[in-house]
Amino acid sequence: MNKEFVIKLFFIFCFLYSNTGHIVAQEGHKQLYEKALELIEEEEYDDAKEILLKITKNDPNNYLAFFELAKIEEEDGEEEEAEKYFLKVHSINVEFSPALTRLGRLYQEMGKEDEAKQYYLLAWIVDPRSEPAILNVSTMLLKNGQFELAKNLLENAPVKFESEDNKNQLIFNMGFIYYFQNDWQKARETWKPLIESRHSLAKHIEGLYYTAGERE
Repeated sequence: MNKEFVIKLFFIFCFLYSNTGHIVAQEGHKQLYEKALELIEEEEYDDAKEILLKITKNDPNNYLAFFELAKIEEEDGEEEEAEKYFLKVHSINVEFSPALTRLGRLYQEMGKEDEAKQYYLLAWIVDPRSEPAILNVSTMLLKNGQFELAKNLLENAPVKFESEDNKNQLIFNMGFIYYFQNDWQKARETWKPLIESRHSLAKHIEGLYYTAGERE
């Protein structure tokens, strides 16, 4: 047998053998991750956290595990820990928009408006089709009085806003745009489904809804 061929075969074997352990480890992490998600669904957060920490210790680039850890810490009111994990996710995968959106929301809850705006905008830049990112940026524009920009963003969004929560937020934001552009009739027509269904968002617009009616 050709000596050069034998050497090549040896190195191929070594490569395959060394990667077998990695593949098995990755499969094990996948199973653990799925178990952690089941525990989160059952609100067994401490057990889920223990599994996720084990995953991240053995696989420090597993951004999905860090993301779930961040959400658990946020749920527990541990803002600094949640921030640390969300930033870790971003450092591993800069294009993972959900972490940026959640980080923006966390900063907003912490009263850090400038940081919140920064990450909301970044979430939209890395994923222009992200419904939460589009809605958050439109809300940011509304707060800054940039109604036409907000309107253009929402009307030209490359998505259909299929989830019920996002549809309602879209209605909420569009109604505000019409209201502050003095289009009272359109504001009322847009907000009407929220008012009639007694949606939780309705309490924020009820007064404006009836004021718009008086101004039509």
